[in-house]
Amino acid sequence: MNPAEFRKAMGAFATGVTIITVDLDGEVHGMTANAFTSVSLDPMLVLVCVDHSTRTHAHLHTK
Repeated sequence: MNPAEFRKAMGAFATGVTIITVDLDGEVHGMTANAFTSVSLDPMLVLVCVDHSTRTHAHLHTK
């Protein structure tokens, strides 16, 4: 994805539920998030807040 496509995708995203996933040792884990935001085009980054007490946080931290 190039920066223009990323910007277009972020601009088209309506407020709602987002699914955050992480592949850990070939097993996909995920959670729902009610908010996320783009942070940067170069590099392409998004921000999502994950509670420290969730399994997804532990999996993301491991990665």
